[in-house]
Amino acid sequence: MNIVAAKRSIPQLRCVGVSPFRYERMIKGQWVPCNHSRARGIVGAVCRKWGRV
Repeated sequence: MNIVAAKRSIPQLRCVGVSPFRYERMIKGQWVPCNHSRARGIVGAVCRKWGRV
């Protein structure tokens, strides 16, 4: 992870093509598996924070 990504206040998510977890989120410099509901919740929280629907 570079310094630009380390200073972001927005959570980082990525999609991977493996079962059972299709999404991962960055926590303390490591990618941690999460499910679709968790990824959708993170995106929703960021959209509400930035005033987007």
